[in-house]
Amino acid sequence: MILSLLEQAARRTDQADLAWKTDETTTMSFIAGRPASAMTSQGQGINLRVIVEGRQGIAGSTADAPGDLLDLAVGAARAGDPLTLPLPAGTAPFPIVVTHSPRAATATIADLAGIAALLRDRLVAERAE
Repeated sequence: MILSLLEQAARRTDQADLAWKTDETTTMSFIAGRPASAMTSQGQGINLRVIVEGRQGIAGSTADAPGDLLDLAVGAARAGDPLTLPLPAGTAPFPIVVTHSPRAATATIADLAGIAALLRDRLVAERAE
């Protein structure tokens, strides 16, 4: 999807780049200091930045197939103010940027409940909630 979108953008814009982000979040709720529920959610998003005739346009989407993202970015560029912004040229390798802790990423619900219990006990000892 990323390479295809960049190839399409190269045909319609002067320059383009994009960022793709994925996220996984675990949320736990507590009642009376005890774990009551846990939920894991996953999300992703893509942001496309283009330069068209010296004007910048940006569009983003969380859809699995962001079909009109390029049209939206080009439209935003045509309506934008002139801007001088050099974007990376050519096709550089796509780096994978890890922004999480492996220890946290592999924590189970039981691990998280244990951490929450430790935190609860510390707060009770300090008479805080």
